[in-house]
Amino acid sequence: MPRSDPDYFRYFAPAPEQSAWGLALTAAGFTRIARHSDYPPASHPSDHQFSWAHGRVLEALQIVLITAGRGQLELRGAKPRVVEAGMAFILLPKVWHRYRPDPETGWTESWLEAQGPVVAALLARGVFAPGDVLRGGAPAAGLDVALESVHALARPAGPGFDPELAARTY
Repeated sequence: MPRSDPDYFRYFAPAPEQSAWGLALTAAGFTRIARHSDYPPASHPSDHQFSWAHGRVLEALQIVLITAGRGQLELRGAKPRVVEAGMAFILLPKVWHRYRPDPETGWTESWLEAQGPVVAALLARGVFAPGDVLRGGAPAAGLDVALESVHALARPAGPGFDPELAARTY
């Protein structure tokens, strides 16, 4: 489904309410990467910026949905895997990773980042296993619709904790 909303990314400061709610949206974004474009786009905070050569490690859980194009995902100790439109991948906290679109196709990515006790409990229970972070059929499962509802609130949101964004993240 083609989108007309503008590309964006937002980062939200953690707040005390995050613990009370159990979950907080700490970042979200939607970006179209054209063929043969630099990746990732500039201007992300330094703790989120990365390059294919160096990869990165995040402190929070991210869910990334690829809605067009294709590319690669690699986690420490594993071979790069092909990511195609309709697939989502989960970036686990404190796990080295790198990903990028194929220069011949580019890609469209929709993503969110979450932190809090709910994320910690899901990780402790093994809901997101390190060997099972790439999943197909994401649009059929409704992930695209869920991310759209997050983006609708995150694009114009203020800088602080928002309970409605936290609820939509869950």
